Amino acid sequence: MFSCPGKHDVTFPGHGIRCYSSSIFFVSFWDDLSSVTVRVISRLIAPVYICIITQIIFAGVASGQLLPAQGRALSDAEQRAFFSGPEAIASTAAIYTITDIAIDERADNAADARQRAISRARQTAFARLLRRLSLDEDIANLPYDLTDREIAQLVTGFEVANEKSSVTRYLADFTVRFDPDAIRALLRRNKVRFSETAAAPLLIVPFADIDGTRMLWEPGNPWMRAVISAIAEEPMALHGLRPLRLPRGDTADQMALDIEEALRPDAARLAEFSGNYGGLDVLIARAVLARDPVSGETRLQIVTQPYSQRENGMQIVGAIELVAPQTQDISLLFDRAARQLVDQLQQDWKRRTRIEFGELGRITLNVRTQSLAQWYALRRELESIYRVREVKLLALSVQFAQMSVQYHGDIAQLQFELAQRDLNLQQYDNYWYLSRREPQPQQ
Repeated sequence: MFSCPGKHDVTFPGHGIRCYSSSIFFVSFWDDLSSVTVRVISRLIAPVYICIITQIIFAGVASGQLLPAQGRALSDAEQRAFFSGPEAIASTAAIYTITDIAIDERADNAADARQRAISRARQTAFARLLRRLSLDEDIANLPYDLTDREIAQLVTGFEVANEKSSVTRYLADFTVRFDPDAIRALLRRNKVRFSETAAAPLLIVPFADIDGTRMLWEPGNPWMRAVISAIAEEPMALHGLRPLRLPRGDTADQMALDIEEALRPDAARLAEFSGNYGGLDVLIARAVLARDPVSGETRLQIVTQPYSQRENGMQIVGAIELVAPQTQDISLLFDRAARQLVDQLQQDWKRRTRIEFGELGRITLNVRTQSLAQWYALRRELESIYRVREVKLLALSVQFAQMSVQYHGDIAQLQFELAQRDLNLQQYDNYWYLSRREPQPQQ
C-alpha cells in the first residue's frame, strides 16, 4: 500500500511518487482508511502532488534562474546570452566603443608590459570595431594594416579595469572609444562599406528535433546548449549591431509557446510570446537531426521561422545543412551549426543595412506632432542617423510638420532603419507619412 517511515513521507500506490505529509495527524488518519479508499483517493490526489512537484522542480526557471543543462552550470558569458531585461538600442557612441578586452602582456619590466598591453588593446578593439561595422569581404578593401600609431589617432579615450601587474607582467580589462567621424572617413576613403544600423536584440528560440524526439524548454536540449555557447563565445553576438539573446524559458514562455506551437507557429502565438519581451523580434531555430540508415551519415538541418512586429515579411537566414559520419559526436555537429547560424545572422544584418555611397535620395515626409518640442526631438533623432544626410523643414504648425530628408541608399533601407527606432514610414495616396510605433509593454 504505502509507508510512512522516519520523515512522514507517503508513497502513492501505482505512481512511484513520494512526497512529505503535512502532519502526523494526516498520516495516522490515512493509515485508518481501507485499501479501496486509499486507491481512490490516491488517484485523485496524486495529480495534485505531481503538479506541486513539477512547480518545485521548475521554480528556478519560473523565477528567471536558468536550469543548468547536461550537468554543467552556465558561465558568466553564457548567462549574458539570455535576456535579462530591456536593452536600449546602441547609440552612435556605444557603436564606436569596444568593451571587455582582456589583455595579458609580459615584458622586461612592468612599465613596458603596460605599454604593450595598451597598444594591443587598441589593435584588438580596432579589429573588433571593423567586424562590428563591416563584412569581411568589405574590410579586405583596406589597402594595408594600420600601425599602432595610426590606430591611436582614431582613439578618443580608453578605460582600464581589473588592473594587475608584477615585475614583468601586466593584466587588465580595457574599454576603447573611437572617433566616429575619423573611422567613417577612413572607411569611406578606402571604399569600405559599413553599417551603423543598431537594433534591439533578436530572440532565438532553439527547438530540437532529434530522430523524432522534440525538445524546446527542457534543460537537456543539446541544440539550446550549442546556441548558448555560440553566442557567449562571439563578442559580436553579444555586443554587435543586432545582439542575439535567448528567452528565459520561464512559465510565461512555456504557456505562450509549446512544442506543437513551435513546430507550426502562427502569428498570434508568436505575438504573445514576443509580448513577454516588450515586442522583440523572434526567431524559432529548429534543428532537425536524422540518421541515414543506408549511408550511416548523420544529417542536421537548421530551419528558421521569424516573427517581427516592426517589419512585414521579416527576412532571415536560409536553411543550414550539415552532414557528418555517424561516429561523430552529435554535440560537435550542433556546435558547428550554432556557430554558423550566429555568424550568418550577423553577416546578413550588416549586408542588409550597410550604406552604399552612391546617389543620394530625397523624400518629403509629413508628420503629425503634438508640440514644438516633439518636432525638435524627432528632428534630432533623424539627424542622428548617419544614413540621413540632411533634414529641412518645409512647413510647421501646432499639429503638423512637413520636411525634406536626404539619405543614402534606397527608400526600403530608410524604412528599415527607421523601423528599428520604432518609426513607421508609409506611403498613402502618393504622400509619405512618418509616425511613431508605440512599443509593446513587457509582461
